[in-house]
Amino acid sequence: MAGSKAQFGLALGDLSYGSPGTESAWCSFVADRLGRDIPLQLLSGNHESDGRNGSIDAFADCLPPRLPGINGVYGREWFVNLPQRDPVLRLIMISPGLDFAGSGRWDYLPGNEHYDWTAAAIDSAREADIPWVVVASHLPCQTMGRYECEPGRAVTNLLLDRKVDLVLHGHEHLYQRTHQLSLGAGCPSLLPARSATACISDTDSEFESGAGTVFATVGTGGRPLRDVNTSDVEAPYFAAYSGKNAEPTHGFLKLRVTGDSLRAEFVGAGGGNFVDSFTLRQP
Repeated sequence: MAGSKAQFGLALGDLSYGSPGTESAWCSFVADRLGRDIPLQLLSGNHESDGRNGSIDAFADCLPPRLPGINGVYGREWFVNLPQRDPVLRLIMISPGLDFAGSGRWDYLPGNEHYDWTAAAIDSAREADIPWVVVASHLPCQTMGRYECEPGRAVTNLLLDRKVDLVLHGHEHLYQRTHQLSLGAGCPSLLPARSATACISDTDSEFESGAGTVFATVGTGGRPLRDVNTSDVEAPYFAAYSGKNAEPTHGFLKLRVTGDSLRAEFVGAGGGNFVDSFTLRQP
């Protein structure tokens, strides 16, 4: 990542897998390698929300917010416009399905504070004519990995209903990227543990903004990769994937965003030859 010339990085949870009290050592490890020119901005995963592998609050203290204009609770639920003046992107970070020490499980259900906060963050970006809206959460819903729809179907369908351009996840130790998915007459709701052709709006990796949502899980940052379940019932939703049994490659997803286009490219960073890229364009 340090050689990618990125302006900033995002870590979508499950950060160090260390013991509580060692958060600052992990922050130093990151800062020593990325330098001070590429701030790594954080979102909690389940390993630090409940304290088993440290505390998200301690991680946030040693890798604090460095993007100007962050709104919300950094590390848990926040958004930022990029750049601050004449923004082309709103990045929204949420935590559906996580259990936080001291406050319990954060559910994102219609009418509760977290669901309404997310909807308002998306809607206000559209009202401000910000071209691109990208949402990130640690837990994915649709997946070819080992987990179920832990964030819940309500928030997943909210993102589809609002036609969020791209949704990023961690948690699964693999890479998986969907076709462009959308709701409509033949797909009134995206349901976990099943797939429907009517929910797929485009399959060619050249997508039009407003036509649907692309979901990408990028869990290829450090821990050993896990198998991809190619026979999973949700597999028809996925256009590209990499894991222990499928072109295993560690790496990260690099985004290049302008007012007219959002291009994503998987950048390999340690063994393997997996490649993937896709582009969204304004109509």
